[in-house]
Amino acid sequence: ALRALVEVRRSPVVETVSESRYEDDYPSMAADGNRIWVAWQAYRDKSDRIFLRGCENGRCDAALEVTEKPGDLFMTGVAAAHGAVTVVWSAHEGSGWNLKARTYDGKGFGPAESVTTGDNNNLWHKVTADRSGNVTIFQSSRVPEL
Repeated sequence: ALRALVEVRRSPVVETVSESRYEDDYPSMAADGNRIWVAWQAYRDKSDRIFLRGCENGRCDAALEVTEKPGDLFMTGVAAAHGAVTVVWSAHEGSGWNLKARTYDGKGFGPAESVTTGDNNNLWHKVTADRSGNVTIFQSSRVPEL
């Protein structure tokens, strides 16, 4: 008789969400029910773009470009609730970095909105949504200590 122990572990599905034609950075994720949303910063030709992709039941939709035009951009944050997804990023404007946000309703994007203005360094943001769908953005002008 064999007296061996067996251990069973679940392993996550590995899925490539970005494209090889960009250098990708600063991914963020949010869940809305069974749907997972991933946003990331993509660099090519000396400028950045922000992308978003939804995945559910092992299948991912095509990547959507969040930004209306390339720019000097930094980091992503994403929040999802009740079918709406809000993506936040920092954009270099003048001598500062300001937070921008854009919401996808499952059919299309609304306009990009300025969350902050001025010559501040609005960087290192995190984004979340509560059960009612209210989006909260946390940001710091300093690099967080790990």
